[in-house]
Amino acid sequence: MIRPRWLVLLLATSLMVQSCGQVEVPFACNAESVSESSPLSDSLDIMIAVDGSQSMLGYVSDRNSRYVQTLKLLDDTLSLSSLRSQSNSSYYRSGKSITRSDFKKAQLPEFYNSSNPNFPNISVPLQEFILPPNQQDSLLVMVTDLDQADGDVTIVNQKIKDTYLNNNNKDYVVGVWGIKSEFSGTVHVQEQGRLRKFNFPNSQSTESLRPFYVIIIGRYEDVVDYFKTVQNRDSELLENSELTLFSPYKIVDEIAYLDKEVMTAPSEEQAVAQLWKLEDGLVKVQAQDKKNQLWDIPSQQTGIIIIEDSVNLRSDNPITELNSNSLTTIKTIQMFEKVSGEFKNAKEIDGDGTSFKEIINIDQWEVIKDSDSSAEKLKFITTIDANKFPNPGLYSFEIDVVLKNLPEENWWQQWNLQPGQDHPEDGSKTQNLLNFMRGLKTITSNLMADNPPKVARFCYVFHKK
Repeated sequence: MIRPRWLVLLLATSLMVQSCGQVEVPFACNAESVSESSPLSDSLDIMIAVDGSQSMLGYVSDRNSRYVQTLKLLDDTLSLSSLRSQSNSSYYRSGKSITRSDFKKAQLPEFYNSSNPNFPNISVPLQEFILPPNQQDSLLVMVTDLDQADGDVTIVNQKIKDTYLNNNNKDYVVGVWGIKSEFSGTVHVQEQGRLRKFNFPNSQSTESLRPFYVIIIGRYEDVVDYFKTVQNRDSELLENSELTLFSPYKIVDEIAYLDKEVMTAPSEEQAVAQLWKLEDGLVKVQAQDKKNQLWDIPSQQTGIIIIEDSVNLRSDNPITELNSNSLTTIKTIQMFEKVSGEFKNAKEIDGDGTSFKEIINIDQWEVIKDSDSSAEKLKFITTIDANKFPNPGLYSFEIDVVLKNLPEENWWQQWNLQPGQDHPEDGSKTQNLLNFMRGLKTITSNLMADNPPKVARFCYVFHKK
């Protein structure tokens, strides 16, 4: 391995200029938006649906349970957290419209036990909670224990896919917030053809708290902003819960770029680095922008060059922790053609451009979190193989770092009732949670496949002599 002690690190962008017989070739690390999203509407429609079935009754046996705290928090923060100039809230009991006054009674037993004639016994499949978006932007919030008719969560996933998670609604994401709460009462488990009941807490359960779920569907900006508001209002409730964001098109707020200063080069390189350009005969690339990395590789250089590097991730998202195992790169490679006087795609020169792709590789991703600021840094290793340049000349690489899939999170299995492994009356776990989350993962990953969400973009020009 040869360290790049003599390599010249420059930074460049340029305009087409002709002077002293030299041609400046346009090369810029083009700014890229994280995703193609439509502008936020002036108003936001907020729809809050609470499961009013008897299976939820045990959560309100304690007036200070985490379930009751969450309902209060939803009421207090949803309209306040809106990024819009105005918001309109509507409320539902298992899909049936109710008033805000009735919604506040969801903190009381009468909302679930049929003692109040305004709240009769009700059992509505969860997919009926999934209300379609209005003409303006919508934020749908569903509170449920995921007790689904016949235990079939596939129907719920399909309704979410048809209504929100699809190519026609690229602005929408799904957040699943799992919270373990105090519970005292009867657990209802829907199975094919029958309803099974048992008391909880009980000796068969691994712990005394029972999970429930807040499913939030809306635009990425609104869902992230809401959880930021929750974090500021009641960080303890958020810390004692689990969150997963299913976002097919956007995972960070802004794309990260390399932004090295020239003075970071080793001292023996500085005399050359201050030239701020690469030249190949009558062609010159002039350094003006820190987003572009220019390297001068002498003809005598052979072997592998390894560079340790990092960028700051630009995200204010409190939900998603970037998983380094899910990162990959997409390369756009060009070589300067002197006949035409411009960079041409490598595929026009070398069929599928495979040989060019092996010149530079970026891997060994590691996400580092700053314990003080919670900011994240992405560390990685850049490997340059000087032997892979087919000929002397100028080569440009635009490398997008993207999320290739959504990783499965540990809590999905830990909170899931595993048949044959867990006791069937373990009320501290949720039946079919894993199937539900995996279904959302599959929908999200399929949407990612054609247009994976971008995390960073790195731009290089190499002059191989």
